Amino acid sequence: MTRRLLALSLCLILGLGLLIACTPAGNGPAGPAATPDGPGPGPGPGTPITAVPPGGAAEAPVDPGATVADHIDLIVGNTIGVINFTSPAGSGPSVNMVYRVIFDTLVYQEISDCGTEMNTVPMLATHWETDDYINFVFHLRDDVYFHNGDKFTAHDVAYTIARGHDSPGSQAFNTWVHVDDTEIIDDYTIRLILRSVNPDFLDTAAMMFGGMLNARAIAEDPERGFWVGTGAFIITDFQPNDFVEFERNDNFWLGPVPTQGMTWRVIPEASARTIMLQNRDVDIAFDISDADMPIFQHDSSYSVVGTVINFPHGIHFNMHHPITGCWYFRQAVARAIDREEIRIMAQGDWGVDAFDGAQWGFTMAFRNTDIPLIPQDLDAAREYLANSVYNGEDVEIVTANPHFVRAAEVIQDQLSRIGISIVVNQMDTPGFSAYTLEGDTEMIFWPSLLNRNLASVRLNLTPGHANNRARLDNPEVTELVELAATTIDPVVREGLYHRIQELVFADLPFINAFYRMETAVALDGVAGVMMLPTAQHDLRFIHRVL
Repeated sequence: MTRRLLALSLCLILGLGLLIACTPAGNGPAGPAATPDGPGPGPGPGTPITAVPPGGAAEAPVDPGATVADHIDLIVGNTIGVINFTSPAGSGPSVNMVYRVIFDTLVYQEISDCGTEMNTVPMLATHWETDDYINFVFHLRDDVYFHNGDKFTAHDVAYTIARGHDSPGSQAFNTWVHVDDTEIIDDYTIRLILRSVNPDFLDTAAMMFGGMLNARAIAEDPERGFWVGTGAFIITDFQPNDFVEFERNDNFWLGPVPTQGMTWRVIPEASARTIMLQNRDVDIAFDISDADMPIFQHDSSYSVVGTVINFPHGIHFNMHHPITGCWYFRQAVARAIDREEIRIMAQGDWGVDAFDGAQWGFTMAFRNTDIPLIPQDLDAAREYLANSVYNGEDVEIVTANPHFVRAAEVIQDQLSRIGISIVVNQMDTPGFSAYTLEGDTEMIFWPSLLNRNLASVRLNLTPGHANNRARLDNPEVTELVELAATTIDPVVREGLYHRIQELVFADLPFINAFYRMETAVALDGVAGVMMLPTAQHDLRFIHRVL
């Protein structure tokens, strides 16, 4: 299985034509590492495919003799309902890409060597110091301006963190919850004082949800003010779940990017996305149907780029619900499902089957490879179900995104074979986020947002975080997560994270079905697309050579 998947990855890299070269990156001094050992690749089935231009925060190179199109037309299948990462509804695959082009963060996660290493490099901070992983002093650039003309200073960092603290349930809250206090030393120097030792803090600050906000813009316009950043593009128009219009920020601190404007359209129908690409009505399309990928992957007039996303995709059980909180019920489900069938129906060949029982990111450090995969066994599933509290009730499984809906429908059919009645509740992404935040769901099919950043473990496995969709509240897991998050020694950390994975496997709040390979298809000549396994795809430097 592993060799076949690695061969598929290599085939995608070598045979389909990448939008940009897979090149080691580096753009100057990075300051101290986030951890002594570095996050690095975790044990796993091979290297995820990715495409990264030289320099994470530096401009993707453009041939100076080339003629570049003024405008890029892009389509996505996932909704863009709310552009505001301080809102619980303000996250999702497509809107997350919006944040990266309109905002900048203090530091940036640079993926080099085709995704095998991750480095934290300067962005709005030129350098930083920490002696204890509690006090971080950031020295800021003095040549950065917001879209509204305000100069970026340390006061904006303090304001952004305060807004995050005031936004529980949001990704901004998850990003800045570790910061206990801020101290403005001068206009371009700020000290962040963390609640405890946190060797992963720089990785967290590099997430796109750490984009810097402008107080005046938000005060003057509580809706559009949250679109004002320091990034490469400015939003000029937005119709929820329809389109976003961008124009180039000519005052961008790295200099104007190659493309003068972009239109991103939300096209929910997979067939419509394919037809628009075939008709060359758009320059690049995300979320092309797996069934339609062969149309483009062997056609030299198109380019395909992709990466295996770190997130494990599968079933979250509400641990506080009478039925799904029953250990025997969860064990029954684990033995009733056929992961390969789920992956094929959801992703076709553009996915990777779960290869062990760990609830862990695809290339995340400290993976416990000794945790076994629970095989399909319908007789054993029925025995576990007979010992559970289940008595024929309808059990809801909530999801969004066409891929995940197909997965949920396969699970519905598979569980019916042992007598479990599943009702699939399909929602759009903002509605899904709001609905699941209430905590009254029974089952959810959605990615577990465990990223290369080990700080994501706390957000997914401990109480009080929106990403903990199973509402797991295991005191021993919580204690070990907090201990691991404040431990510097890599050997000790590895032992702690291995034990955490064992405890989670014993509880089984989540069943990993597959890892998703995310792709984009573009017309020949499109370049500057950074498809990253962190799912924080960077389109700041996208352009099309005519």
